[in-house]
Amino acid sequence: MSKDNSPGQVDPVRKIWRKAYPAVNLVIQNLREWRRGGYSWENFRKNLALPGGGKEWLEHFRKRKSPVFFISPRSSKRIITSLHGISPLLASGYIKEADTILSHTFDLLGSGPVSLGDKIDWHTDFKTGTGWDPKVHFARQPIIKGDGSDIKVPWELSRFQFLPLIGKAYWFTGDEKYAREFVSLVSDWIEQNPVPFGVNWVCPMDIAIRAVNWIWGFNFFLDSESLTPEFMEKFLHSLWAHGHHIRNHLEKGAITSNHYLADLAGLAYTGLCFPEFRKGKEWVDFAINQLYSEILKQVYPDGVDYEASTSYHRMVTEFFLSVGILARINNWALPSEYWKRLLQMLEYTLHYNMPDGCAPQVGDNDDGRIHILSRPLDNFMGSSDPESKRRREFTDHRHLLMAGGRLFGRADMASAALGWEEEALWLLDACETSEKLPPIWDKDMTGESPLPSSKSFPYGGYYFLRQGDRYMAIDCRRDDPYSPTGHIHNNRLGFDLYAGDRAFIIDPGAYVYTADPVSRDLFRSTSMHNTAVVDGFEQNPFVPGSLFTLPQEAGTQVISWKSSRERDWLEAEHDGYERLDEPVTHLRQVYFEKIRGFWVLRDRFSGRGTHQITVGFHFAPLDITIVEGSPSWAYTRDPGTKLALYPLDDTWKLVLEDGWVSYRYGEKIHAPVVRFKYNGILPVVFSCLLYPFEKEINMTTLDIALREFWKLYPQTGRDNNPR
Repeated sequence: MSKDNSPGQVDPVRKIWRKAYPAVNLVIQNLREWRRGGYSWENFRKNLALPGGGKEWLEHFRKRKSPVFFISPRSSKRIITSLHGISPLLASGYIKEADTILSHTFDLLGSGPVSLGDKIDWHTDFKTGTGWDPKVHFARQPIIKGDGSDIKVPWELSRFQFLPLIGKAYWFTGDEKYAREFVSLVSDWIEQNPVPFGVNWVCPMDIAIRAVNWIWGFNFFLDSESLTPEFMEKFLHSLWAHGHHIRNHLEKGAITSNHYLADLAGLAYTGLCFPEFRKGKEWVDFAINQLYSEILKQVYPDGVDYEASTSYHRMVTEFFLSVGILARINNWALPSEYWKRLLQMLEYTLHYNMPDGCAPQVGDNDDGRIHILSRPLDNFMGSSDPESKRRREFTDHRHLLMAGGRLFGRADMASAALGWEEEALWLLDACETSEKLPPIWDKDMTGESPLPSSKSFPYGGYYFLRQGDRYMAIDCRRDDPYSPTGHIHNNRLGFDLYAGDRAFIIDPGAYVYTADPVSRDLFRSTSMHNTAVVDGFEQNPFVPGSLFTLPQEAGTQVISWKSSRERDWLEAEHDGYERLDEPVTHLRQVYFEKIRGFWVLRDRFSGRGTHQITVGFHFAPLDITIVEGSPSWAYTRDPGTKLALYPLDDTWKLVLEDGWVSYRYGEKIHAPVVRFKYNGILPVVFSCLLYPFEKEINMTTLDIALREFWKLYPQTGRDNNPR
């Protein structure tokens, strides 16, 4: 099988330059930084277009009318009234969470609640107790220590994404303890993290996200008496240093990623909100122009982010959405193509979200966000299913649809995001200049909004076979040598399945990055996805010692895609196993009967010789029962909707194993895996009925479903030559 419209191979010189560029660029930027006077107070004063000192500066920012931010103390009463209207439970919920932060108790990256004591150590992975030397220049800080520590923990803590939370508590209560905590935490961080030393100046992306959240916090507490002239001087100096550092250490290589977008978002926020910095306009000009260029580069024409991860798609969409709205309320024009591509990103989000609002975990997931402004209302209502609540907290992306639906006048998006009304409030309605930001394209927001139906995203390579509460998402991503591979998993032809009231067959997630290299490779391996493994080989081979590289050797080709009101048919294959000594091609066919609500999955393995093949089905944490027979089959027993997994012949051996699922970074729980195994001569076919049911299941019901399938697709047959 030939590659699917893939551009030519990258030449060796370009490969060498890609590897050398970061180190060379760092040396150049450090020399420029030294020549410009670095981050000194004197250099800061030269770059600040404000006379006087802290007292005058504080009064200036309290009185100024421009630029405009999403929120302002002047609109706090109106916003609090609106929040009470959304749910009276929001106030008590947020106050409780904010008080936890005031006790310096944090739950980050799977740590569970951990008390960091009166004095926070910003340089330590508090999960392992391992620290980084705060006196060492950022360029010489080790990223991977090899002792189980995770540099993401101090980075995540120092993102300050809890500031909007304590800001809300301050607005709800008027209690100065929240404002004092904002001043105390930011001041302590500045004191312990002199630029450019320590672990928290290593990654420009995290510096940018910290700047964004500091700006949100500053606007929550701007009128507080706890903000002193002394704090104002420290805050402005450090925030300017953030922008200065980001601009001089942009994460822009030959292939850009979400890191570069975060850098640009941080520059845009800092420049837009603080034009008093003499470089502010230049930062905004540069950031806005680059964001426009990058949205056309990093987002395919069908709206899919090219890093092949739903989690990173969420974060990247947040970057473009948040900065776009901030620019718009400050009359900073963005080309119409920017908004069109952003709308396409939201279209993709609308379709990949499952019927319960949660997203499948395609590719990596590290809980990454630009800011956390809201929570799903379900989390404030209490839940009889703590696991479901936990899953929703980290995989529910509907906040994008609520804000996006309002921004673009899309009733289908807004109605699909019920329970996330608060997100649109903070991004679109809180601005003091207008009670509501008019939609970009003012469409009718009334009328019925049906659930998303089947849809293909051929550029991104994702296909959705769905109707009502039946949902299947299939990964048919093509090889793209011009996209980054750091967050891709070996998931060609893998799928997620939801029916009735729950997700059944799922992508187990990513779990962890550098802290555990063995687990890192396990969770991105072929065997951890709902696809086939041949002879124990990976679809795409891992590079030894490289946790964020995955050579794209498995080209996927969609042979047939047909969708109607009654049924869907998808046929695709990949050639990842054609590099074996005896090449094998994996063809997957999926039939979705919409009227009766079931799927038939059929895998054909063509080639020669004897091979060991395993087809895996990773379930959510559910109770699985195996029915021994000829063939043996499996079904779930939990209350509510159930799923039967019924193979169509007894050639394959069924095995039930104990596996893992990770709904958030750093956390994993046990979950069952059903595998069908074959050891023999090719070609061979594996066929399986995926049948959701409510009460009981019997062979008569299954036979009726199968007769429907054979009647419509007799050419697939039960033989080894389906085409």
